[in-house]
This record gives sequence, structure tokens and C-alpha cells, in this order.
Amino acid sequence: MPLPDILPARRADLGPLARLSRRLVEAGLAPAWTEERLERVLRSEEGQVLSLRRGHGVVGGAVLELEGSTAHLSLLVVDPQVQRQGLGRALLECCEQRAREAGCAQLRLEVREGNRQAIAFYRQCGYAQTHERPGYYGANEHALCFSRAFP
Repeated sequence: MPLPDILPARRADLGPLARLSRRLVEAGLAPAWTEERLERVLRSEEGQVLSLRRGHGVVGGAVLELEGSTAHLSLLVVDPQVQRQGLGRALLECCEQRAREAGCAQLRLEVREGNRQAIAFYRQCGYAQTHERPGYYGANEHALCFSRAFP
């Protein structure tokens, strides 16, 4: 099976990305990464929306927001049907490279405290937990905040 391409998102990619976010990240929450919000980031100077495409379909993506010398990985999703093939790591590495190219010294992100798979993934990729944000994902679920400085 061919490796997916990681490319700047097109308008047509935003619906599939929003659906993946709702299913994989925002389950049980009000939708945050809507097509409209993704489009605002896509059009902004400080944000990048990437699509992970296989053939004609979107199988994942990421939202990277640049904030001075820090980049924020606001969203990273990979369809469960293609997980555990190195695609999430490739997508994360692409985001890190883009952040470095933009002059950022570190990348920050948040993970739902109950998402053990994502927490393990980011730790394996060299991210360290810095703090918690109580109630970040609704009243009953905290965010674990991670960051990684670039060498």
C-alpha cells in the first residue's frame, strides 16, 4: 500500500478532518474543530493545516499554530484504520520541521488525560509533560500539556 502524502490542506479536506477530530479527539464534547474553524486557520498567517492523504482520501491531518518562538500543535489525527504504520510520527515530524523552519524553538500540545495511546505516543516522540489544565476538555476532564524543545 503506498505511503500517504502530507500536504497543505485543501478546502475539500476540511470536512474529513473535522469529522476525524469529532470522532477521535472531541468524542463527547461540543465540536471545536469545525470546517469553519479549520478554514480560518488555513487562511491565517500564523496557522497551517496539513492533510495526510492516501489516494483520493484524507486519512489524517494536523493543525499547527505559530505563536512567536513557540509552535502549538492544536490537532493531530490519524484514522484508526491506518494507525500503527508510522503515519502519526511522520505527520508530527512534518509539523516539527515546519515549526523549526518558522523559527520556533519548541512545540507545545495538549492531550485528553484519558487518551493513554496519545500520551504514550508523544512520550515516545520525546515530549515531556509540563503541567495539567483542569477542565480543558469539559468540566470533568483535564488536559495534560506536553512540550519539546528543538535542538
